[in-house]
Amino acid sequence: TEIVIALILAALIGIVCHFLRQPPLIGFIVAGLIISSLGYFAKESVEAINSLASIGVALLLFIVGLEMNLKELKKIGIPTLIVGLGQIILSFALGVGLTYLLGFALVPSLYISITLALSSTILVVKILSEKKDLRSLYGRIVLGVLLVQDVVAIGILLFLSGMTTGQDLTANMTQTLVRGSVFIAIIAFSSRYINRFLDSIAKSRELLFLFSIAWALGIAALAGSKVVGLSVEVGGFLAGLSLASSSENFQISAKLRPLRDFFIILFFVGLGTNMLVGLTSSLVLPAIALTVFIIVVEPLVVMAIMAMLGYRARTSFLAGAALAQVSEFSFIIMALGGKLGQVSSYDISLVTLVGITTMFLSAYMMYYGDALYEFLK
Repeated sequence: TEIVIALILAALIGIVCHFLRQPPLIGFIVAGLIISSLGYFAKESVEAINSLASIGVALLLFIVGLEMNLKELKKIGIPTLIVGLGQIILSFALGVGLTYLLGFALVPSLYISITLALSSTILVVKILSEKKDLRSLYGRIVLGVLLVQDVVAIGILLFLSGMTTGQDLTANMTQTLVRGSVFIAIIAFSSRYINRFLDSIAKSRELLFLFSIAWALGIAALAGSKVVGLSVEVGGFLAGLSLASSSENFQISAKLRPLRDFFIILFFVGLGTNMLVGLTSSLVLPAIALTVFIIVVEPLVVMAIMAMLGYRARTSFLAGAALAQVSEFSFIIMALGGKLGQVSSYDISLVTLVGITTMFLSAYMMYYGDALYEFLK
């Protein structure tokens, strides 16, 4: 009953967000926040939703891996690669400085800063597609930067997987590197045989659908086990990456999207539910400061880098405006940090609040980017 109520509320608020030209995931987080504020959910129900949400995260990263063509990194060009890496490095460095001034400890500061440096692929691609700007110059640059960010985000998740035991960091990372390398090698070796097997069952849509779910969640669960010592998130991504070269990858992706969307809704509802735990009045000042940082400073960072590379002001401005929000990967990284005990509920609530605000504002910045440029130029 509680899950049904969560889904109905998420659907209603998601519809409102749709008419406001906002990403539905904002509605899902707000739904969780409302549910939590009403005190309707028992602790066991919240834990059940969080457990189901982990399936959504695994499927989300499975599809990211499934659709990630590493050959595209060669096509994005050196200038776009410089913009992508430069934006992440500068935004991260400036973010560490800002969070230090706001009084955060080192580890939470590092977490918050890297989440601020990542932008939302789902939101940006959706709006660029609606504006028919995917093939424009700034659209191609933004897509290239987002691809670089996705690779960096996966690397961060892999790095955090090395911190799941109680040993020191060096031992953790060495152990993770050895286990991870063996696990990845096994997955890579088996992928060619799995792809042949997929060809043999491709005519049966039911079998293809069922096998894809079993492969995605099976590898994710194995990666998150004590035997391998990685995480469910990394396992889901590797499972998808192993099937990326198969001839059925687009068919699998299309079939699993609705299932992914269902479970990922529970992830964002759970995020909103947990957000109330760390929501205090002391959150207001840091939230405003970080929101201004993302909406104003990060676009200026992108514009500065692109200006040095010789791009026109309008192209630089539109690209910067498109990247001025928090990524869905940011929520996953903070959730993983919470599991590891390295960030508090206060830190997670802060990033969630900043994420909602920046997604809301950046959507309008993208829709009315040309008019905003004419006003500001």
